[in-house]
Amino acid sequence: MKKILIIVGLLVIVLGGGATGFILWQKAQWQPVKLDEVGVTFMAHKLLKPGQLTEDDKKSKILYRVTQNGDKSLLITARYEDGLRLPTSLTRQELIPMLLTNIDKAYPQRFTGYKAVSTRNFDQNGHKAAELIFTYDGPAGEKVKQRFLIIDLDGNRALYLAAQAKEADFIALNKKYFNRLFGSFTFET
Repeated sequence: MKKILIIVGLLVIVLGGGATGFILWQKAQWQPVKLDEVGVTFMAHKLLKPGQLTEDDKKSKILYRVTQNGDKSLLITARYEDGLRLPTSLTRQELIPMLLTNIDKAYPQRFTGYKAVSTRNFDQNGHKAAELIFTYDGPAGEKVKQRFLIIDLDGNRALYLAAQAKEADFIALNKKYFNRLFGSFTFET
C-alpha cells in the first residue's frame, strides 16, 4: 500500500510539473507588441514576424504588418485613423456605428464577392469596439476570410486590426493566432 502511495505521489508530481512546464512554454510563445503612436499593446505569437513598413505604409498609418506565406498564408495589419470627431458630429452618429455604416457601403465595391458573415459590438477593456467577419474572392480566385476589429480609442481616433487567410485555413489560424491576438489589447491611460 505504501508503495502504491509513493508511485501515485510521484505520478502527480511528474504530471503536475509537466503541465506547469507546458503552460509556461505556451505563455513564452507570445510577446507584447506596443503601438506607441496610439498607446495600445497586444500580444503576438513569436512565429509571426512583422515586416518592415514602407513609407507608403507609414503614410497610410499602418503600424504593424505580418505576411506569412507558405502552407497556411496569412496577413495581419494594424493601422489607425484620426480626425473622426468631425464626421461623427456631421452624421450625428457615434464613431463605431458610423464606421460600420461606411464599411457596409464601401466593402462590397472594394472586395470582389464580399459577403458579411457576422458583426458584433462589444467593449474592449473600456473602449467601444466592433468586429466584422467577412469573406471575399482573392486575386487567384480563392475564397478569403477576414476578421476585422475596430476600436474607438478616444472618439477622434480608431484602431483597425485585420487578420485574414484563405477560408480553408482560417479556422486553424484563428484558433492558433487570431483569437489570442484579438483578445489581448491593453490601453495606456
